[in-house]
Amino acid sequence: MSETAARDAHLLALTGIDRIDALQEAVARLGECDRVRAAQLGREAYMLATQAGDELRAARCLLLLTALGLPIVPGEATDDDLRRALSHLASAQLLYDDLTRQLHVQADQLARSTQEDLLTGLASRRAFCETLALSFRRARRLNYPLSVALLDLDDFRRVNEAFSYAVGDEVLRRVAQVLREQCRSKDLLARYGGEEFALMLPGIGAGEVDHTAERFRQAVEQYNWSMVRPGLRVTLSVGVCSDLPSTGHEGMLALAEEKLLEAKQAGRNLVRG
Repeated sequence: MSETAARDAHLLALTGIDRIDALQEAVARLGECDRVRAAQLGREAYMLATQAGDELRAARCLLLLTALGLPIVPGEATDDDLRRALSHLASAQLLYDDLTRQLHVQADQLARSTQEDLLTGLASRRAFCETLALSFRRARRLNYPLSVALLDLDDFRRVNEAFSYAVGDEVLRRVAQVLREQCRSKDLLARYGGEEFALMLPGIGAGEVDHTAERFRQAVEQYNWSMVRPGLRVTLSVGVCSDLPSTGHEGMLALAEEKLLEAKQAGRNLVRG
């Protein structure tokens, strides 16, 4: 028998108390002390909030007490105390339900925002780049034509300053709608940045991409923007790339960005490829 076991046996013989049982009882008593103290502090906070007329704070105190499984009022509470506590408990439940709904909405929005631009409903930049990376590898492997276009609104800051940011947001939504109407089912259109859009065109190579991009440019230019605001005019510049460089889809986007800069420097409202 080990020395520890011998001491335990001696203690049990002298007192009738098992050491392990005694330790477990001590831990349980400490836990109960913590619960009593938590209940005391929680009730004090609840009563102070009630006296101050702070319904929201009182409801939060009750949420804490009920989450800990603690009684919300002491045993000597009056009927009025109980009625008040029940009223606040109902408020606490409403608060909890409302917070839960808000958390679910925020979680859904966060999940959507990684794949979808919330203002325009288009694909997000992240979703676009992920899809382009896959399509790029497939196009390289199969020697399949693939083009990308970057489309940037011209003088968009002027739209915000002259007409308001609300009008600017509406312009972005309308541009997204106009561009979407020009897309085939297999094209991918995304909001790439603030006033910049990205377009992936599978099956379209160097011989067609300029003409295709020109169709998108004209659709935006010819839209009846006076329906949004009298005197409003919206155009965009486009840079395209049909090369499949060794630097991957990032290199393809970089080449399209260079062509977009050329279109801007050449006077805007142009396609360069």
